Amino acid sequence: DSKLQSIFYTYIRLGIFASLFKLEGHIGKTTVNTDVNVKLIHKIRSPNGIDLDRTDPGTVLVVASTLGNAVKRIKVSEDNAEEILTMRLRKSNAKSPSHWPDGLICLENGDVLVAAYGSGQILYLAKDGNQYRGPFMIAEGLGHPTDLVIGLSSQDKTRSLFVTTKEA
Repeated sequence: DSKLQSIFYTYIRLGIFASLFKLEGHIGKTTVNTDVNVKLIHKIRSPNGIDLDRTDPGTVLVVASTLGNAVKRIKVSEDNAEEILTMRLRKSNAKSPSHWPDGLICLENGDVLVAAYGSGQILYLAKDGNQYRGPFMIAEGLGHPTDLVIGLSSQDKTRSLFVTTKEA
């Protein structure tokens, strides 16, 4: 695509101590041209799923922090990034204290769907101005969901949510 100018990505440097304690990672950005110019623009604990908020095109990323048990909104610019919201994914009456968010999708209206690896659920975060309401559970019993995507159903009239999972 000739309009593609930047690629944002999450990166975790794995090491024995990092994997045992905090999994420090980064959000990176590279420009699309003949020379690959990679910049690490923000440190984040255990980054995973990443998407653009379509209500703030090209300026706000939505990122899952797996071990941070949170979804973050991060405003990006040419050379850096700034966290503008951290939504902790609290669980009520559960065995495990964490959802461990993995993959996510930011919908056209700014709402977010999250594959919660730790709880086996799909969560819904409703964007309300600069905040999120929720999390609201929309599916459970999925083993360990890792990623999700929305696509057309087999009749091409409605959209379906497709989820990849790992057995519990």
